[in-house]
Amino acid sequence: MKDQLSKHQNEGESIIRKVKQALDDEKKSVHQLEDDKVNITEKSGLQKEQLIQSELAINDLPKLELVAHRPSIAFTMALSDADVQKQIKHMMAFIEQEANEKAEEIDAKAEEEFNIEKGRLVQTQRLKIMEYYEKKEKQIEQQKKM
Repeated sequence: MKDQLSKHQNEGESIIRKVKQALDDEKKSVHQLEDDKVNITEKSGLQKEQLIQSELAINDLPKLELVAHRPSIAFTMALSDADVQKQIKHMMAFIEQEANEKAEEIDAKAEEEFNIEKGRLVQTQRLKIMEYYEKKEKQIEQQKKM
């Protein structure tokens, strides 16, 4: 009887060690997914920063100065220059908006993939643990029948 209790205790301790190891492995997987998410977020931040730098570079471009040979041409070109600057600002705003939307999409996708993978890993480990305990219960029932 003591031998059986000792054997069951050893089996229980073994099960606990295996469950702890499975949980540690699961935690490592979750941490890796979190690191991947951070990396993706950093990449989108870098892309946004590059876009801002491009915008600043466009703003720093020197404005073209026209030599006015005829007053009517100079006036027309000045209006065109103002229109060009206005168009550039509209394009920069559009590009920035698109970049922000893309960054949000990347973040959302990373979050979704992280949650899917985490859920899959947790479910897999749960099934393994449940199978392991079912197997042990059957073994114990067989030992009791003996």
